[in-house]
Amino acid sequence: MGTVASVVRATTQAAAAVVVATNSLRTPSAGNRRLLVVAAFVIAILAVYEPIRTSRKERRDARARVKHSKVLSALGAALSQIEEVTALSASEIGLQAFVIETKGWNRKKVLVRLARLRLAEMQPPSEIEWVEGKGVIGECWRVRRYHDSNFDELHSDQQAWNEGKWASLPESVTMRMSWTEFEQVRGRYGVIGAFPIVHAETSKLLGILAVDGGPGNYDNLTSGPVRKACASAAARIADLFTE
Repeated sequence: MGTVASVVRATTQAAAAVVVATNSLRTPSAGNRRLLVVAAFVIAILAVYEPIRTSRKERRDARARVKHSKVLSALGAALSQIEEVTALSASEIGLQAFVIETKGWNRKKVLVRLARLRLAEMQPPSEIEWVEGKGVIGECWRVRRYHDSNFDELHSDQQAWNEGKWASLPESVTMRMSWTEFEQVRGRYGVIGAFPIVHAETSKLLGILAVDGGPGNYDNLTSGPVRKACASAAARIADLFTE
């Protein structure tokens, strides 16, 4: 949306400049003079608006950087606590925080990643558009409470799956993901646990915090102490939306 607006502004300014330039070459007339006044007015308005827009964008970007830093801090605190209460090292644990945003002309609600903490970064994050009901975090969004999945059991036969087989599997296995989406995360996780991020005063669901680990770690990452650490981090992140 920002790119489209920039193109529109640039096109409008260019058109106004062309009007000013071509009018200087024409024989003066009442119509030309009116067009010239409009074009000059447009250029003046854009000249005033642009630094205001830039300043506002810089402030928004600065606030976003501060929020990202604070979210990472909350995830880091959770990571440290999880490492203490499990047999896992920090490099075996992944944490992510998502916020619910409305996007596009159809006002579609999606989860947008706020921050990602993974010390042993092996692969880039997936490009899956997480929506309500899709995947573990989408299901957490739908039910508005903690939700996890044991992929050691749920996807134990995944080596034999292909696109045709995937289409025949029940929704409890596919989690509403397409084959292309599943291919992006195939084999990455043994467990994912998801926690709602809820506004403390309004109880509005703001986003989702997710913790994940490799195969064989379901019991480690779904224990009470781990859930407590992640729920505390989710509450800290929720507080950022009231500052």
